[in-house]
Amino acid sequence: MQERDNAKALRDYRITRRFVAVIVFVGVAVSIAVNQLDAHTWVSKGIAGWPPLGLLLTLELLTRIPTGQRLGAFTRVAATVGVASAAGWLSYWHMVAAVADHGESAVNAHIWPATVDGLMAVAAVGMVELSARIRVLKSQPERVANATESAAELIKAVDAIESPQALAFREAQRELRRTSKLEAMNPRVKL
Repeated sequence: MQERDNAKALRDYRITRRFVAVIVFVGVAVSIAVNQLDAHTWVSKGIAGWPPLGLLLTLELLTRIPTGQRLGAFTRVAATVGVASAAGWLSYWHMVAAVADHGESAVNAHIWPATVDGLMAVAAVGMVELSARIRVLKSQPERVANATESAAELIKAVDAIESPQALAFREAQRELRRTSKLEAMNPRVKL
């Protein structure tokens, strides 16, 4: 019963993560589009479009790469906060200029970008949280199956580049270890 509940929760989290990812993509698209309104040359359009795109790429890296150590997690989160802060700052001022140029009041011009960047911030935190919950819910058999599949692919890749003589030598070593009574060659055998 617990395994079925975990499978359902895992499926629900994945569906929700896809929905949140769509919200992030929409936020990035709106941010890029509005930033482009204030840019008049191709160079300035590229400069104006990069901050939201950089934020999206950083977020994808943060949510897709599992962390094994606290220092790695802290470093990645700190780097993401730095990139997000810089991207938010640059994007905010591009949007303020674009919204003001298109007839909004000064107050609205300063509030409007917060709706886009705020939506992206909430969605980004949601993506990180959902990704962490998905990693926790993955069952041990699924982790073992993934590792076994990866190991099998690695062995096939190594076998594909080794010569037949090297393969035969390696197989002879395995057989010798398996059949040997010497403790040095087969640590599972107790003398």
